[in-house]
Amino acid sequence: MNIMFIIPRMGGGGAERVTAHIANYLSENDYDVTLTTFISGESFYSLNKEINYIGASCNVSKKSVLRQFSMIKELFKAVKYISKIIDDIKPDVVISMLTTADIITYMVKKYGKYHNFKWISSERAAPSERNIIYQRILNKIYQSTDMFVCQGNVMFDYYSFVQNRCIIANPLFSLKLPEIIEERKPMEIVASGRLDPQKNFSLLIEAFSMVLKEINISVTLKIYGEGPQRNTLQSQINELQLGDKIILEGSVSDLHDRINGAALFVLSSNYEGFPNVLLEAMAMGLPVISTDFQSGIARELIGSENGIIVPVGDVRALKSAIVKILNNKIYRLKMRKNNPYVREQYNIDTIIKKWLKIIEMR
Repeated sequence: MNIMFIIPRMGGGGAERVTAHIANYLSENDYDVTLTTFISGESFYSLNKEINYIGASCNVSKKSVLRQFSMIKELFKAVKYISKIIDDIKPDVVISMLTTADIITYMVKKYGKYHNFKWISSERAAPSERNIIYQRILNKIYQSTDMFVCQGNVMFDYYSFVQNRCIIANPLFSLKLPEIIEERKPMEIVASGRLDPQKNFSLLIEAFSMVLKEINISVTLKIYGEGPQRNTLQSQINELQLGDKIILEGSVSDLHDRINGAALFVLSSNYEGFPNVLLEAMAMGLPVISTDFQSGIARELIGSENGIIVPVGDVRALKSAIVKILNNKIYRLKMRKNNPYVREQYNIDTIIKKWLKIIEMR
């Protein structure tokens, strides 16, 4: 079977990571796999040499494409480019990842020379975070898919008007997680992600400063990641005079080893699709706190026995949740025992089998 993936580019994001893993698995199991982008650049993730990787040869502008096709000519340039590749390869199945790829695939399917392929699309974000008009366009497009993949129940319910849809969560990518160790002393709170407004680390820093005024426990906050808000966040830390208590660790290659044994992991994001960093923290046995972002994934991962969910942007609720966990060792031990369940439920082999099922479905 000939499978073709279409994605804007193969950068270091979550959708690209999922695409790379599925494509690699298929190529290792006797499928002919083509991976096509329409924004130039090498793949951030390793791809099997058997995969036919076609990077953009057209001059499609990243700026114009990713900003909802603000220049129509760029859209048609990408459609023409992808349509030619599809006509040459004649895939049995096309899997589009991210909304720009969905729009292009829709137009090729509807108007292209070769359109006798099965089309699978996948929602990677919360629809509520998009422009209303743009989302309405996508709603119409997704009704034309042969199968539409949602990451969780909230997305599945939202797209009730799409007849052929299913739920496939992101997998736990890391197959070699370190052995879980006992909680380290002194205690550490950890967080990880790009230092940008979406992750709202400023909220976490403010909440942590309030925690320190309320409890008499030796604890530090370590935030892993890089991004445009580094200087802003460091200034906030300096103004609070907490440079010895809050550390911006930067990006690290051994994140799992660094967070292993932490007392708590916090996800303070304003919005998320499927945050793999939360899943991986739970797989490490860490107690977790997450905001209740719109995609609803936090509610599917976290129950009363393995973490706490707080409203988005609520600094006092976040502070109270942190205090509750830090002050209760028995509660933390219970969460450390319960959370590794995700290692089995979200095992990459389990998730890949679900993808294979819809790919092979007639």
